[in-house]
Amino acid sequence: MKYIKQFDSVRGISVIFIVLYHWLSVWDLAKNYIDKIPTGFTLVDVFFVLSGFLITRILLINRGINEEKNIDKPLIYKNFVIRRALRIFPAYYLVLILLFAFDSSLDKSKLVYFATYTSNFYFYHVQEWDPYFSHLWTLSVEEQFYLFWPILVLYVKRKHLPHLFLIYICIGVISEYFLFDNEFGQCLTFTCFDSFGLGALVAWMNLYKMEWMAPAKKFFGWLTIAHLFLFTYEYLNNSWTFIPVTSLLSVFTAWFLLYIIILTQAPTYKPSIIWDNPVLIYIGKISYGIYLYHFMLPNYSGYIFYPLNEYLPEALTEYYFLILLVENFILLLIISWLSRILVEKPFMNLKRYFTLGKPEGKTPSYSVNQVNKT
Repeated sequence: MKYIKQFDSVRGISVIFIVLYHWLSVWDLAKNYIDKIPTGFTLVDVFFVLSGFLITRILLINRGINEEKNIDKPLIYKNFVIRRALRIFPAYYLVLILLFAFDSSLDKSKLVYFATYTSNFYFYHVQEWDPYFSHLWTLSVEEQFYLFWPILVLYVKRKHLPHLFLIYICIGVISEYFLFDNEFGQCLTFTCFDSFGLGALVAWMNLYKMEWMAPAKKFFGWLTIAHLFLFTYEYLNNSWTFIPVTSLLSVFTAWFLLYIIILTQAPTYKPSIIWDNPVLIYIGKISYGIYLYHFMLPNYSGYIFYPLNEYLPEALTEYYFLILLVENFILLLIISWLSRILVEKPFMNLKRYFTLGKPEGKTPSYSVNQVNKT
């Protein structure tokens, strides 16, 4: 299967909503309205499902290469971890170094948690957010997932893999149930297992059970509708929890992955104005930088925009909030674009030294190019 660029559009749309939610939560002008929307926090589950799909697919493909070429599984694990590090670490640690080196107001005692990708446990322990780094809990969850998930996918017997994915889904749902009254429970890695497991299950079907994909799409579609009714009922009764919200988004994302895969593989597929939109696709490609920088940006951009906006014509003052929002988003796109070119891309180019080559013989319908793009 070729690289599915429409997934980048999904990333692009998701990261835009996350940015808007976080920024609107910060500025008092919109806080009263945005606090009534419980989806911003959990939109990250879309990324977790996508990660579960893409990472599991890479691992299953590499496992196939191992079985054909008798490549050591430890080598597959090593190359996978190195490739993930080359993709994630450079921009992440550059941000930490710059901010903690030049901003004396930051609490340096927290640095150890951010540097070791354990901030999710820190936030759960202290039960409060950080004005600069709260969003890093999701990157901690993903990094922890990248470390232990390959071992399971590579070493569990192939016939038991779907059972593994289902167990993960159950662990996630059960964990959320017992922690439903704790907002910070979502920071714990095992409460996110259902999202990763759903993505992994879709990846497994895509490689080995293509005939299951259409029925699974229908099943996840009905399950999404059921979750939507549950969420609406609880929301209207002011009794919502993160369980239906996270479940709704995770199940919907699993359905959407199946929908996109089936749609784009159809010979009659015609480009969509949304999913094939080059702007959304590019925003999706730089979504890591957008997510990494967005939460802390308003803490510093005011030094630039507040003085400049004093010269706005009086007729525009009533649109001050909207102008500030646009200014910050444009600056965020520029920073993320520069980060992609100057910081991330040079290290991403090194990933070519940690590939496993092209599979030989009869294999599932996958592409090594798909592996090397991730």
